[in-house]
Parts: sequence; structure tokens; C-alpha cells
Amino acid sequence: TRYYLNFIFKNSWKPLKIFSPKEILAEEIKNLILNKKNLNEKGVF
Repeated sequence: TRYYLNFIFKNSWKPLKIFSPKEILAEEIKNLILNKKNLNEKGVF
């Protein structure tokens, strides 16, 4: 089973799709991006 997460950033009209072979890794990536949302607001991502 392949898990994927969709993230829609303010500076992009395309959702960023992150593919992960493991659900745990997908959750870690999701938490990382959610915790770094301030960087997203500054345009780092």
C-alpha cells in the first residue's frame, strides 16, 4: 500500500504531493511541514 499526503501552499496553486511507502514516514513528513509552517510563510518551501 502506498500512502500519499497532499499539501496546498499559499504561494502555489498546485498541491505538493509527497509519496511515501510507509504510513509512519508520511506522518513524520506531515508533522515536519506542519511544525515548519512559519518557514512556509517566509517562502522557504
